[in-house]
Amino acid sequence: MDLWNEYQQWRTTDKAAKAFETGLIGSPDTIRRKLREYADSNIDQIILLNQSGNTSHEDICASLELFAREVMPEFHALEPEHQAWKQAVMSGELQLDDLDVKQHRKLAVSEVIDPAAAKRPSQAQIQEIARNKAAAESGGG
Repeated sequence: MDLWNEYQQWRTTDKAAKAFETGLIGSPDTIRRKLREYADSNIDQIILLNQSGNTSHEDICASLELFAREVMPEFHALEPEHQAWKQAVMSGELQLDDLDVKQHRKLAVSEVIDPAAAKRPSQAQIQEIARNKAAAESGGG
């Protein structure tokens, strides 16, 4: 299996385009803009994966150094204000609105594995199960 070749083929797909659109990929300005959206939502932890594909150790280190130098300072400066917000939420001084997250719920693999067969269904089968479950939850089926 040639993972790099598979990645090169995948990166031209619609799924890849969506990942590039929503992922943290790009220049420091692009990364800052995307991270501001998270910060504006009070999300305070992000996991970044830099060591993928054929990226050399030197390029990974250079990318991390660029991130630390060009991106992190803006968000580090916001930390005292964010900690005050978090403390207000945790103390009950600030109440957050309840959010309807049903549309964001992912179908758990444990919900679709057939215990008798002890086999994971295909992606098409999972999608069909998810459609049926969503229809049933919305009263449509």
